Amino acid sequence: MTLIRLGGVTKSFAAAARDAAPVTAVDDVTLEIAAGEICGIIGYSGAGKSTLVRCLTLLDRPTSGTVEINGVDLTAARSDALRTARRRIGLVFQQANLFDSRTIADNVAYPLELIGAERKKRRAKVDDLLGLVGLGDAGEAYPSQLSGGMRQRVGIALALALEPSLVILDEPTTALDVIVEREILSEIRVLQRKLGFAVIFITHDLARMLQFSDRVAVFY
Repeated sequence: MTLIRLGGVTKSFAAAARDAAPVTAVDDVTLEIAAGEICGIIGYSGAGKSTLVRCLTLLDRPTSGTVEINGVDLTAARSDALRTARRRIGLVFQQANLFDSRTIADNVAYPLELIGAERKKRRAKVDDLLGLVGLGDAGEAYPSQLSGGMRQRVGIALALALEPSLVILDEPTTALDVIVEREILSEIRVLQRKLGFAVIFITHDLARMLQFSDRVAVFY
């Protein structure tokens, strides 16, 4: 079953100089990704990979083209439908964006608080998520007390909090050493098989891409 359809997605930005032509960051991308598939997107820095992610989530609206997820055309969706669709997308970036003043458990609970989940259900969900990423004993710690690899595991738990059908990994292991990088990607693969979500994996590392992905799209 097709989860994502990108149809002719293009994103252009106005040039800094008044008389210069617009800069096209993403040019006519058409791509389909199946439910439960891991699709790698690889390309040099500046090729437009992260811009495509922002278009896919409608954080940046495409200049032209369509973005359809779970049968909903996000480019035509009303604000409430767009918010609902975004809840089914988890994001993991190069560094986990955590609240330093909140415990690990409270960080993971944050998206559940935003949707009004009951405290008891939030607690149970957070315990499950931290257990899934191997941090069952770290709930009362603060981000500053964790290693980079542990913080990235918290980021994964955050991305899974709302039970997404799609998880986007945007260079998620760039800041980690090779051993921790391998552990994190292996852990994501296990979780993906267990929970059945699709993955978009963005990187510039071809070896990691080929080891991790079911299919690869190359950006030039």
